[in-house]
Amino acid sequence: ATRDQPMGGMTGDAGGAYVCVCMRLVAASLAATAAAVYLVRRRRRRWSVVAFYLLHEADVDELPLLEAAAASLSPGVTLSWDTEMSRAPPEATVFVARLPSAEALDSLKRLRAVIVPFAGPTVTTRLLLRARPHLSLHNAHFNAQSTSELAVGLLLAAAKGVLARDARLRAESLRGDQPWTAGWAVGGTSAPPPTLGGRTALVLGYGAVGGRVAKALQGLGMHVLACRRSAARPH
Repeated sequence: ATRDQPMGGMTGDAGGAYVCVCMRLVAASLAATAAAVYLVRRRRRRWSVVAFYLLHEADVDELPLLEAAAASLSPGVTLSWDTEMSRAPPEATVFVARLPSAEALDSLKRLRAVIVPFAGPTVTTRLLLRARPHLSLHNAHFNAQSTSELAVGLLLAAAKGVLARDARLRAESLRGDQPWTAGWAVGGTSAPPPTLGGRTALVLGYGAVGGRVAKALQGLGMHVLACRRSAARPH
């Protein structure tokens, strides 16, 4: 579960390792998240937390790990899971899902909190929760590191024109009628790709992912500007 595998094209054991990390951290975060949700309500009575995790079909191979994680949750917190929403306990107060649907949210009458086990809930999910103000939305940032690394990789690929240059380089090399450096030129010019050092980058969103992206770009020598929805916390 701790293998150093790239995000793209993971199959077999590598994909299983990614799922392991997902399930372990989601289950481990349930107790803390649920406690925060109910403490905010400032009620004196003690709450029991019943959490239901709607599994994706790709997750079912890692059930033993999820069972072990569920057994380590704090007293008063129970976690069950299934691939079918119809098997969710009606008394569930916490719902964990990748993409919660309106039907799923409305079917759990005692629901109080929704956890999306990825960094950054979708716009659709945020709109669903906005229309249901009695529910609080949380998300685990376990994949913030891998997501930020992918973002930096895509930025470099776009800025350097890697896809177009690589395709042309391979085509020229296969024909064998040009030196290997010929394919690296794009648009009829032999000019090298632009250098990012000394340029300015704007990071939209300065949270768990954006903060890591900003540090990486600073390491490349870029001048970094960032914006976030709230400036309450200084950075």
